[in-house]
This record gives sequence, structure tokens and C-alpha cells, in this order.
Amino acid sequence: MLIISRSYLVDGPKNELQANIENDAVTVPLIGSVSFMPTTKAEAVAASLALARRQGKNKFITLSNVWCVALAEMDSRYREVLASASYTFADGRPITWLMNSIGRKTSQIRGADYFLEVLSLSAQTGLRHAFLGSTEEDLSKMLTRIQVEIPSLVIGGTWAPPFQEISESFIVEVVEFIDKSKPDIVWIGMGTPKQDFLAYELSHRRPVLSIGVGAVFSFMAGKNREAPVVIQKMGMEWLFRLFQEPRRLAKRYLIGNSMFIVIAFKTLWFYLKSDSNFTKRITIFLSKYSRRQK
Repeated sequence: MLIISRSYLVDGPKNELQANIENDAVTVPLIGSVSFMPTTKAEAVAASLALARRQGKNKFITLSNVWCVALAEMDSRYREVLASASYTFADGRPITWLMNSIGRKTSQIRGADYFLEVLSLSAQTGLRHAFLGSTEEDLSKMLTRIQVEIPSLVIGGTWAPPFQEISESFIVEVVEFIDKSKPDIVWIGMGTPKQDFLAYELSHRRPVLSIGVGAVFSFMAGKNREAPVVIQKMGMEWLFRLFQEPRRLAKRYLIGNSMFIVIAFKTLWFYLKSDSNFTKRITIFLSKYSRRQK
């Protein structure tokens, strides 16, 4: 179990999450080797906006799911990146089930919902945004939608770079884009783990909050469909996406889901041995969950 240090504190008005961190009241359990922040969506959004307002470097947020947990087990470099994040929010229903079952009340922070909420609230404060990744067509369609739904949003720039691996020359180009667009928040839609590696690098080079959001740009542009709410609640959004992109996602879900099942059992076994109230708590959680499904 990891206790959050005070270095995670952000400036600005404190929400409940920040107040709990300051009082050393928040513990961040390890799911595999990833430390997820137990939080509601409202708390996550408020903490993100406060972090964006904070001066200085070393600011990035990851929205991590089952695949991220599996990758962190296989790749020590990626594990170190996630460990360095300002916040890691649970963007995956299985993660939230596991967090809640061990007594850490957590809401799913779905990328698309979180993205729109942060944009909407930041429009009231004048925070400036940049969008990096996907394709020019997707970015254009997404911006058209954003300008209709959030007309007061301040947009510094967009860029859909050609597909390439993370290299020093590419990072330099991205830094130049950041310098020109001058955002408070840069949204990176390049997929996992590439977007998180890039966010980590940017956090050390410029005082901008970097957030990886995966396929959110494509969802916003209408290129890919989001799973119906009922499928999201069942934790089967991954299967919906698999039917949309079987060639790209089959290996990812086969490996990631299999590894996560093992990690989940190890996590539950750890808490079963170390917490005398764990059995009672997980029984209550399963009872509440079964009632919600009826």
C-alpha cells in the first residue's frame, strides 16, 4: 500500500480529495504495480483543474485501465512512468470493482466523460487547451463539436503528427508545438503506452499539465462509437470496442484481461490475509452490486 506524499498537493481551492490528502487520510492501494487514486469523478475533475493552475513542471495525469495494469507488469519503464504521475485515475470498470471491493471507494473516470467535464468547467476559468494526436480529420470534427457545445473554451492549437515512435527529435517537435500554442492543458490522444511516455517527457520540459486520453478524439469526432451505457455498467465496454476494431485490439484484450484476472486474485488474496474485516466488506460490496444489476 502506498501513502500519498504531500508533493501530490495542488494549489487552488481544496476539494474533498485534496483536503483528505493534506490530512494524510488518503491511501492509494496498488493494483498490480499501479497506484490508483480512490476518487469520484467530481473530485478528479476538480483536482485536475487545480493542478493545471499550479505553477511549475512535473504535472501529468494518466487514465489507466486493465491494459495499463498489465503493461506495467511487463514493462519496467512504463511502470516507472505511472509511478511518477501526479494522479492515476481508474478508467476501467474492473478497476473500480476491485478498488471498491477492498474498501477504497472509487468511481470510474471514463476518458470521454472526464474530458468533456474538464473542458466545460475550465471554460469558466480561462484555462487554455491544446490537442495533440489522432488525425487532422478527427481533430477538425472534434473542434467543430466542442465549439458548438463549449463556445467559450480557449483553444491554443491542435496537431496531428505523422505516426512515429517516441524519440528525442519527436519530443522536440512536440515541445515546439507547446511553445507556440501556450496551453495550460495539453490533451494527448495517441493510445497507451505512447501517450503516457510522452506526457511524462513533457512534464519535465514545460510547465503544462499533460493528460493522455486514448481514443477520446475519435469518439468526439464520431469516428468510433461509444458503448451504450448499459454495456459500460456491465464492464463489457472492452468487448464492444473489440467488435469495432478486432485486428488492433484482439491481442491487447487477450493478454491484458488474462493478466488482470491473475493480478485481481493476488490483490484480493493480499487483503484477505492482511485485513480482518475484508471478508465482511467484500460480502457487502457483492450484495450491493447484485442488487444494482436487478
